[in-house]
Amino acid sequence: DPSAKPLKWAPWQARKAFQRIRADTLVGMALSNLIAIAIIFTTAATLHKAGVTDISSSTAAAKALEPVAGKLAFVIFAAGIIGTGLLAVPVLAGSAAFAVGEALHWKV
Repeated sequence: DPSAKPLKWAPWQARKAFQRIRADTLVGMALSNLIAIAIIFTTAATLHKAGVTDISSSTAAAKALEPVAGKLAFVIFAAGIIGTGLLAVPVLAGSAAFAVGEALHWKV
């Protein structure tokens, strides 16, 4: 919104801003969780099909994906885990900023 100003100078815009922030947080967390669940189910299905039912580490999981992903199994597995983590960073940073502001009695 081009007419939006910092809430310090336009506190009447806070309700709309908080609705947008809440929606952004909920959508961001929902998407990151859906991607994480997709990774878990895909990995589990692939591993089960390969006969691997006892995984004790992420290294073992990536190694078990080699029949499907080949030599890039470790890279693909790592990219999925890192990508999921990166999706959650902005959402967690925003919610942490609000928590810190509230804890320090700042007007947030």
